[in-house]
Amino acid sequence: MINQKNTPLNQSDRFKKMFPWLLVILFMAVVALYGFSAAQARLLQDDYCYFSILDETRFFQSQAHSYTSVTTYSGNRYSLSFNMGLIDLLGGVKIYPFLPWIIILFWLTGLYFFTKTILQLFNIDLEPWKTVLISELIILFNLALTPNWIQVFYWSSGRVPYLTPTIWIGWLFFLIFHPSQKAKWAHGLSLLAVFLIAFYIGGFSETVNFALITISIIVLLLSFLAPKLKYTRALAITATVAALLSLACLYFSPVVQMRATSLYGETSNLWVALLRSVRGGLRFFFSFVKHRPFFLLAAFVIVNLLGSILFKDLVFSIQRKTYLKGLIISTIALLLIIIATMLPSYYAESSHPGDRALNVPTFFFVIYLCFISFSTQIFIKDHSKARQTFLWLNIFLGFALAILWMITKTAFHRPPDFLTFLSILGQKPWIIIIVLTIGLAIFLLRRKKPHLTLSVATIILILAQLMTYSASQASILKERANLWDKREQEILTQKEAGMLEIQVPALDSLVGIAEINLNPKHWVNVCAARYYEVQQINTVEPVLDVIRIEQP
Repeated sequence: MINQKNTPLNQSDRFKKMFPWLLVILFMAVVALYGFSAAQARLLQDDYCYFSILDETRFFQSQAHSYTSVTTYSGNRYSLSFNMGLIDLLGGVKIYPFLPWIIILFWLTGLYFFTKTILQLFNIDLEPWKTVLISELIILFNLALTPNWIQVFYWSSGRVPYLTPTIWIGWLFFLIFHPSQKAKWAHGLSLLAVFLIAFYIGGFSETVNFALITISIIVLLLSFLAPKLKYTRALAITATVAALLSLACLYFSPVVQMRATSLYGETSNLWVALLRSVRGGLRFFFSFVKHRPFFLLAAFVIVNLLGSILFKDLVFSIQRKTYLKGLIISTIALLLIIIATMLPSYYAESSHPGDRALNVPTFFFVIYLCFISFSTQIFIKDHSKARQTFLWLNIFLGFALAILWMITKTAFHRPPDFLTFLSILGQKPWIIIIVLTIGLAIFLLRRKKPHLTLSVATIILILAQLMTYSASQASILKERANLWDKREQEILTQKEAGMLEIQVPALDSLVGIAEINLNPKHWVNVCAARYYEVQQINTVEPVLDVIRIEQP
C-alpha cells in the first residue's frame, strides 16, 4: 500500500524535473527545422563567383587578391572573403549539410554565455535550462522575424556577411561584460581577444560595422554612467578602436577606390543620408506590422509567457524608477543601432538596405524585445493583479493568433500580411466571432489564477504553427537540392564527354537570389562556367522546380 501511494508522487516529481528540458527540446526542434532547411543549401548566385576565384590561388593569396582586385563580389570585405575561402578550403558545397548545425551550436553557446553574464550583472542567477531557453528564443525569432531567412541562413553569400558576424557579436560582448581577471596577463589576453574579434566582425560588411561601432560606444558611455560597469571601459574602448580600424580597411581598400571611379555613383550628403536612415528605421518597424504581423505577435506572446514562467520564483525585484530608466535607455540604444545599420546603404547607394542586411537590426530588435519583456515580468511579478491581467492578455492573444493563423494561412502555411488579413476578414466575418468568443472566455476566467498548463498550451499552439510553416518550406528546399544535384551531375557528365559549352535544365531563382539562366553571358552563368572550368553554361526550358518560394 505504501509503495502504491508513493509511485504517483515519484512519477510526478520526475516529470517536474523533466518538464523544463522538454520545453528546451521543443524550442530546439523548431530551430532544428530551420537548420534542416539550411542543410539542403547548394551554390547560388555569388557562391559560384567566390568559389571559382578563391579556388584558383592558394588560401592566403586569394585573400590578398580579393582585397586588391576588382572582383564580381565585395572583395573589400576581408572577413567575408576569409570565411568564404575557409568554406572552400574545407570542401565547399560538400560541407553544406553540416554547416547549419555547427552554426546553431556556436550561436547557441555564445548567446548562453552572453545571456548568463548580462543576468549576473543584475544579480540574477538562473538555472541552466532557463538560460538555454532564452538563447533558443533569440535564435528562433531572429530567423522567424528576419525579412528573408533563406537569404541569411540558406545562402552562403547572404549568411556570411550578415548572420555570421551577429553570432560573433554575442561572443564579443560576453568577453566585454564578463568580470575582468585580476591577473595582468589574463586582462591583456582579454584585450587582445576583444580587439581581434571586433576587427574580424567589422570586416564582414559596412552594415555590421556601423552597428558594432554604435554598440561599443553605447557600452563605453554606460561604463561612465554606471560605476558597476567601470571594468568594461578598457574593453569597450578596444572594441571601438578595432571597429573603426576595420571600417578604415573597408573604406580605403584598393577595391573601393577603383570601383568608385567607374562603377559607383556619387555618395549622398551625410546629413541627408542620416535623415533618410531615421526614416528607414521607422520603415523597418512598420514593415514588421505590415508584412510579418503574425510573426511579431508570436514573438511578443511567447517571450512574455516564457518570461512569466522563467522569472516567477525569482527573489529579485525592480523599482518603477529603475524599470522606466531601463526602458528609456534600451529603447534609445535600439533606435541608434537601427539607424546606424541603415546609414551605409543610404549614404553609399541612396537606398533602403536589402532584405539580408535587415537581419542585423532584426537581431538587435529580438534581444531588445526579450530584455523589455523580461524586465516587465520581473517588475510586475510582485503586483498580482497586474501580473494576472497581463498574463491573461497574452494567453488570449496567443490562442487568437494560433487559430487565426490556421484559418487565414496562405501558401506553405505562411500567415498573411496585414492587408491580406484584413481582406480575409472582409470575406469571412465569422472569424471575428471566433476571436470574440475566445475573448469572452478569457474575460469570464480573468479572476481565476492562470495555471502553468494554460501558458504552456498557448506556447505549444503557436510553436506548432511555426513548425508547420518551417516544415512546408523545408520539404521544398530538400526537393530543390535533389534537382540541383542531378543538374550538377549532368554538367559533370557533359564535361567528361569533352563538351565545353554546357546546356542543362533550368532552376527558378529563389527569393530574389539569381540562378544560372538562359543567357550564357549573364554574370552568374560566367561565374558558374568558371567554377566548373568550362567555356560556357546556359539553361533550357522547362524549369524543373515548378513550386517556388517567393516569401520565406
